Amino acid sequence: VEESSGDKKAQGKTVADEGEEAVLKAYIDLYNKFGGDIDRIFDELGENPGKAKKYPPKSAEDFATRYYAGGFTYADERRAEAK
Repeated sequence: VEESSGDKKAQGKTVADEGEEAVLKAYIDLYNKFGGDIDRIFDELGENPGKAKKYPPKSAEDFATRYYAGGFTYADERRAEAK
């Protein structure tokens, strides 16, 4: 009996994968809630929007994956405050 690749992927999911998917979905929903308005999104997150404004996301999915990976956050908060 052969399994489709989708079945293998579903069986191979871990709790961490499902948690990551839930977080990404929440970020996608947030992006869509504010129609991609970077200022409003980052105000809701309590974060500095500087990097997202300089390198805007192309879509809700792009925003979610980049934000989740730390692509829009500052390692040095003093730099963030200076923006």
